[in-house]
Amino acid sequence: MKQVKLFGGEEPDVLPRLELGRAQILVKQVETMIKPLCNKPEVGGSVRRMKPMVGDIDFVAVATDRSWEKFVQTLKEAKVICSDKSVIKILHPFENILFQVDFYRATTQTFGIQMLTRTGSADHNMWLAGCALSKGFRLKYSEGLMKD
Repeated sequence: MKQVKLFGGEEPDVLPRLELGRAQILVKQVETMIKPLCNKPEVGGSVRRMKPMVGDIDFVAVATDRSWEKFVQTLKEAKVICSDKSVIKILHPFENILFQVDFYRATTQTFGIQMLTRTGSADHNMWLAGCALSKGFRLKYSEGLMKD
């Protein structure tokens, strides 16, 4: 969906990819803002995998209900794409453009599986899910292995 339909008015400048070094600068900026609101804010995705080009920035964080609600308020310069009790997706300003940053909410019990699946890659996650199925389990990306 085009951003103009998401936000109305003129379409903002959204960068589809960012070089790793620049993405790491944005990670530090965002981390500074969200650190007081959560335990263990960790970056995942292609930044964690050190890919030369990054399509978005993924964070996994353990947050209380009250602090999770404050994420959007704290990131007030950002444009919210979606926000619910388990994920917040925003377009965050960086160097006069917008870049997508996603926050995935975890508990202390689900932090490990969230980091594993949010670090990816998509092919690796599909391989993990297939491996789980072959052993009679189901991999739920936000909860871990489940026996059907």
